[in-house]
Amino acid sequence: MDVIDLPLAQIIPYARNPRRNEKAVASVAASIAEFGWRQPIVVDEQMVVLAGHTRLEAARQLGLETAPVHVARGLTEAQARAYRLMDNRSGENAEWDDALLGLELGDLVEAEFDLDLTGFTDGELDRLLAEAVADLDDAAGG
Repeated sequence: MDVIDLPLAQIIPYARNPRRNEKAVASVAASIAEFGWRQPIVVDEQMVVLAGHTRLEAARQLGLETAPVHVARGLTEAQARAYRLMDNRSGENAEWDDALLGLELGDLVEAEFDLDLTGFTDGELDRLLAEAVADLDDAAGG
């Protein structure tokens, strides 16, 4: 997969993007600031976004001038439309294993890592960490 650095001004948001992502922009911007770019924006051959509207807006919010982009070549118009939908929908079809998630979060706490960067709310973090502690107590016979 080829990835190029493209000026943000050349990347065109899809006008009919049905996904409302305003609430996610700040956390994605924080992620890019902390971890760097780990996933490119995907565009079609006309530089219209197929996947990555939130990353694009986060880059703008951060004042960046360019972003890594993969140009998906050879898609029909129908394939491009379907890919836009699938890319957003696929994550919604997955489920968390709360026990394993709690263990991962617990390890981050021990490493003194900023849990705000995980994208979970304080309430979710409190619940998951409490469940992880309870699971460990149960496993230890306590």
